[in-house]
Amino acid sequence: MCFNAGMQTLSSFIGRRVALPGFAQPVFVADFADEAARDEPTQVVLIHGLGGAHVNWLALGPRLRGRARSMAVDLSGHGRTPWLGTSTIERQVELVTALVQKEARGPVVLVGNSMGGLIALRVAAARPDLVSSLLLLSPLIPQPPFTPMDRDTARMLLPGLPLLGPWLYRRRLKKLGPTGVVEWLLSLIAVDPSCIDAAVKQAHRELASERATLPWAIPAFVQAVRSCLWAALRAGAYFGALADLRVPTHILHGERDRIVPLSAAQWVHARRPDWTLEVLSGKGHVPMLEAPDLVCQRILERLPTTA
Repeated sequence: MCFNAGMQTLSSFIGRRVALPGFAQPVFVADFADEAARDEPTQVVLIHGLGGAHVNWLALGPRLRGRARSMAVDLSGHGRTPWLGTSTIERQVELVTALVQKEARGPVVLVGNSMGGLIALRVAAARPDLVSSLLLLSPLIPQPPFTPMDRDTARMLLPGLPLLGPWLYRRRLKKLGPTGVVEWLLSLIAVDPSCIDAAVKQAHRELASERATLPWAIPAFVQAVRSCLWAALRAGAYFGALADLRVPTHILHGERDRIVPLSAAQWVHARRPDWTLEVLSGKGHVPMLEAPDLVCQRILERLPTTA
């Protein structure tokens, strides 16, 4: 089933810049609250993946509007948030923690895709008082030993190589252009990119063109790639950091995910049988773009019944 929201996706949020303690510049958030809920505390925080931004949630946000107070954050060096000194996973965890503390008056549902899933896990592990539930969409998790990597996924991660990484990324941008990179990435992360609404795809293209003018965009992305690779390759440290996590955790994983294969989600579920694993038949790495109705339903199921 294809999602078709038209231009309502682009008028369904208010962009805000939020100053956070410990960060030199404000972070950008897309606030999906309707007018009546603008003064209500945040209930749902949406965390994008590597190289992503608030536009990744434009198929989902209109569905939450009026039903839950939600916001999508642009992480350090991503989207419209400047590179705040570092774009490592550790710093992003601090950013999301600070945002939740400022914007919510009670525990929130954290929804994270890919790298954002790992960030959500670590926020919940460190500050379970801030998180009522986790919904992870094809999260970044270590792969079982000897799992072959998809060829195009390996190409996407090439900017993380020492010394050559930034040069390789600039070469890709020069060859494809910012909008061409968007089209290539959508073909990698979604099983059927034609089912993503045209307005949502256009928002991705426009933001990519905007970011191409920023001097820190490439080094921020390169550093984020390296941080993700380091986290994914150290399975012992990955699971050790989450050993005491007791926040209810639900994973929605695409059956045909090429970035983080389903075998990785099954492996982590075997180690954490208290987490729920739900496999999305025929879907890829971005359930919020490929199955926004289902993701919305799972989010609403995790809200307090009094909300």
